[in-house]
Amino acid sequence: MKWAPRYVITKYFSFVGNEIAIFRWFNTCKRHIEKHMLKKKEPWNLVFQRAKYLSRNVKRHQVEQWENLIKEIYGELSPELEKSILTIFTYNLYGYLEKHEDGPRIYGVDPRGFVIILSKTSLLTSYYPSQMHDRPYSKFLLFRGTRDCLETTIRKNRKTRSKKDITLIELDQPFFVDDKKFDKFLHKYNRLSLQGTSEEKIRQIKNLGNNHE
Repeated sequence: MKWAPRYVITKYFSFVGNEIAIFRWFNTCKRHIEKHMLKKKEPWNLVFQRAKYLSRNVKRHQVEQWENLIKEIYGELSPELEKSILTIFTYNLYGYLEKHEDGPRIYGVDPRGFVIILSKTSLLTSYYPSQMHDRPYSKFLLFRGTRDCLETTIRKNRKTRSKKDITLIELDQPFFVDDKKFDKFLHKYNRLSLQGTSEEKIRQIKNLGNNHE
């Protein structure tokens, strides 16, 4: 089974280039799926059908079968990560750190409660913070808790005190601060399957906010 990275068109947003690769290299993709998406302590079952893949009982030493499994997971997961990337930029669910030791970094939180960390051209990692593991959070508190964890990470990683070097996550939409409105938004968000051009995909995400103000 062949593998190629999925690209998200991001030329309409500041801080990033024309497109972002969802894990540019297969080994990077494989490592993150193994470390995060397949670990039961992280609730990725909220994002893709993890149980379906785990039930096959494929082992890592079965190299070809295992790599094909990773590619299948990526095929299901990458459209969801594309939706996440477009959503964090559409609704400003991200912080920006200019002075990072490895170059500028964008820290986003998906409404389902996981972190997205981007360079200007690639998705670098995505995970549920360890502080949010193994607790019976509501989905609203999972989202808000992850956002708080991410704010702490951004502040720790900043290299200067200049306000120009850092942008924090502003929850400026009513449905991100009210639990009932958030539940309605999240229900629509989970069901959304993006279609069409990049402009149409962004419009579909913006339309989720209608009737929730």
